[in-house]
Amino acid sequence: MIFMKLEKKWILETVQAAWKKHKSRLNKYNFDAYGNDDTRRLHMLEDVPASRFKKLLKYWNSEKLQRISKTNIENRKKLKNPHSTGKRSFALIQSKLEKGKESSDPLSSKELYVATGKRKLGRSYKCSCSDCG
Repeated sequence: MIFMKLEKKWILETVQAAWKKHKSRLNKYNFDAYGNDDTRRLHMLEDVPASRFKKLLKYWNSEKLQRISKTNIENRKKLKNPHSTGKRSFALIQSKLEKGKESSDPLSSKELYVATGKRKLGRSYKCSCSDCG
């Protein structure tokens, strides 16, 4: 019985993650990629019914969603140290770092912060010091 509950939880989480990813891709490749709804309709996916796509366009163009999107974009730009590890969880990164560590001492918060805050070459953090102006 316990396994059935765990399996159900895993199935629901997996389906939820897949649905979220599908919606995100649909928005990225069918809404953000084109400048107007006519062009979006020309390039819509075949597996999305036209009636449903019309409702999606109405939702994506709604003032409420545009306002939320604008707020989220502004807030994201304010972050000084944004999350930069992609899909990898902090727990996975922590586990890998601990396995590669020479001593048996637990990983410090500072070590984890530095490891998860690394940026790709050419990318840098926003300066948070008062000298920068």
